[in-house]
Amino acid sequence: MGNNLQEAINALKEKNQTQKIAKKTTTKSTPPISQVYSIPSTDILLDNLRKAVKLERNNQGLTQREIANKAHLSQATITRAERHMWISIYSLLKIIKALNKELILN
Repeated sequence: MGNNLQEAINALKEKNQTQKIAKKTTTKSTPPISQVYSIPSTDILLDNLRKAVKLERNNQGLTQREIANKAHLSQATITRAERHMWISIYSLLKIIKALNKELILN
């Protein structure tokens, strides 16, 4: 009987050890997505997009007011976009469309 008792104690110890291991693996916090995938900072993406928008507007010989009218936005919004001030993604997409361009992410 002592042998069976020792086997039961060993089985409980193993079960307890397994539960501790499972608990440790499930309580690990998941890394931020930027650590899992190589994602440039949104600031870098927006900065490059703003530069491209300004360059394209100038290449097309358009004024900020002309783009603003085509995009149904205020000239102040165009100025904010080109001066790296806050602008919504929606407004930025409207500007890109007014330039007859597309935004392709890959």
